[in-house]
Amino acid sequence: MQNVGSTQNSGLELGLSTVNVENFHGVTWSSDINWSRQRNKITSLQSGTTQNVLNTWFVGEPINLNDGQHAVFYDYKSQGVWQYADTVLMKQFNSTGSTFKVGQPRVADINGDGKIDVNDRSIIGTQYPAWTGSFANRVSYKGWDLSGLITAKWNYTFIDGTPRGMNGRNGNIVMDYWMPEHPTNANPAPQAPNSGNTWQYQSTMLYTDGSHWRIRNLTLGYTAANSLVNRIGASSLRIYATAQDPYIHTSYAGNDPEVGGSAPTVRTLLIGTNLVW
Repeated sequence: MQNVGSTQNSGLELGLSTVNVENFHGVTWSSDINWSRQRNKITSLQSGTTQNVLNTWFVGEPINLNDGQHAVFYDYKSQGVWQYADTVLMKQFNSTGSTFKVGQPRVADINGDGKIDVNDRSIIGTQYPAWTGSFANRVSYKGWDLSGLITAKWNYTFIDGTPRGMNGRNGNIVMDYWMPEHPTNANPAPQAPNSGNTWQYQSTMLYTDGSHWRIRNLTLGYTAANSLVNRIGASSLRIYATAQDPYIHTSYAGNDPEVGGSAPTVRTLLIGTNLVW
């Protein structure tokens, strides 16, 4: 263990609880709003260096923990796919040792020296969100109650694990592949099934903005009146229905940015009864 640098952490958390309507003709409505913004950055590294590429540590950038939740991505910047209109520029790069072809992934010449090499890598993004928040509401009317929770996580980057190859007879999702008659920038040209290969720099196209908000929980319930409960010899009765993760709003083309290309968060509908004798 060594002291390899110094860091700075700061943040702001705000919370607001309100009673919006209180027993207005039997209706009560309350809300809870939470918003937080957390920041951390490396302020110095040992021996006065400004970067440690091996560990992806850069002065002025967040701490790369490489734990799947707090990563800093240092890589080439994707510019889509090489098109026929880019032939002249593509030949210029190929003259310096590259082997780019139309339909393959294209990356940026960050330092403008006319070639693509390790000096063209830069900070692509981090898994640290710019902010997170939640909005909870509860409405009650006589024996009825309705509650819901919305959460948000904004401006963070993740690696999309959705397969982009052609895997023979295995099932594949519909992908927007580049083809001569369809010169898209979304994905490079497909490769031969089961080739085991990937285009050079194809991984640079996997960095994705995960900004989203979602309905985390929605519950509707009814608590029976004492007069009804007493008839069956019970002390209380409540019937409810709960929807967990029923909706997510995101620009991500996959199922769920919080899990990338893995199995999406399960949508669950639960119907139950609480009966106390």
